[in-house]
Amino acid sequence: MVCKRHINSYYLSATDVYQSSLFQNLHKSPSKWSETGFFGSKFITCVVTGDEAGNIAVSAYQASNTAMAMVEADIITPSTDPSVMLVNEEAPGRYIPEVFYRRINEYGANVQENAKPAFPVDYLLVTLTHGFRTEGDVMFSASKEGLAFPVENREAMGVAQEIKDVARQLGVSGRAAETRGLFAVSDFHLLAYIYGLGVLSEVSGPGLFGGVSG
Repeated sequence: MVCKRHINSYYLSATDVYQSSLFQNLHKSPSKWSETGFFGSKFITCVVTGDEAGNIAVSAYQASNTAMAMVEADIITPSTDPSVMLVNEEAPGRYIPEVFYRRINEYGANVQENAKPAFPVDYLLVTLTHGFRTEGDVMFSASKEGLAFPVENREAMGVAQEIKDVARQLGVSGRAAETRGLFAVSDFHLLAYIYGLGVLSEVSGPGLFGGVSG
């Protein structure tokens, strides 16, 4: 694992922030207290990458409401430098207001800077907290008893997902008939594979596997 996103480089690139803002603008949160009927967004951007300890880590972010507004108004554009966002030039039909940000200068003073032509992308980020359960019962429990469906995207390691693996998974024995089917499909990778086959309708219907809806 290579750690490229840290305090001395960047957490989200300018392109990442711009794209996050686009998606958040497409999925705004309704609000009866807002004049426009919407305020902010619940759309989250997650980055799965190497951390400083050499492990795979998940980090969650949102573009700020300011970033959403600036993208919607065509004020900013991502640059080739991942840590810097560009302020667009004014053009016919496009008004660009003065954009400022505050920073601590080399003398330790809090100063206000003009954002043109570019400014650090960190000013447009909101860092979110997240967590994973480490104990207690889990929803996908098939692997706990040695019944694990092959993981996807492992062909280079000699591991492939095939229909025969589905048959093996669904043919599990040693459990009561009313719980056997539910136990067999309690595997995320199996469900993802079946969904990818396109054989099931997205409309809920009668249970296919021991009472699990399709």
